[in-house]
Amino acid sequence: MDANPLFSALLGGKALKVMYQKKYEFITTEHTIWEIKKYIKQIAKSILKKSKRKGEFRQIKELEETLHSELARFPLEIIHPQCYNHKIELASNLIGSRDITDVDILALTLAAHCPIWSNDKDFEGLEEIELLKTSDMLKS
Repeated sequence: MDANPLFSALLGGKALKVMYQKKYEFITTEHTIWEIKKYIKQIAKSILKKSKRKGEFRQIKELEETLHSELARFPLEIIHPQCYNHKIELASNLIGSRDITDVDILALTLAAHCPIWSNDKDFEGLEEIELLKTSDMLKS
């Protein structure tokens, strides 16, 4: 699972519906979780700016803590880099020139021999993987 469906789920988007379907098991990288946590403050600001949750929280810090808690409750296994390091070079060759931040999640996808859930166009056209978008997962 890439970062963008996680962002969507935290924002209450369509990805949240997919996350709790029993037919899927989700894995991601420590790097992806770090990336999400890095932007939690911006996510909180976005939610307070345009969300139904506006009245629930008195300040951004309170919402940030709630988002951290929600992230921890997602049915998601975080995989240590040691489990996919042997695919880092291949992943870097495949996607590093497009987006270096996608190398870890692509390496995990390659090592686990599983599809990647992402709406990121950088993964399109990679013959080595199966790319699933949120819309695909909602249809199945």
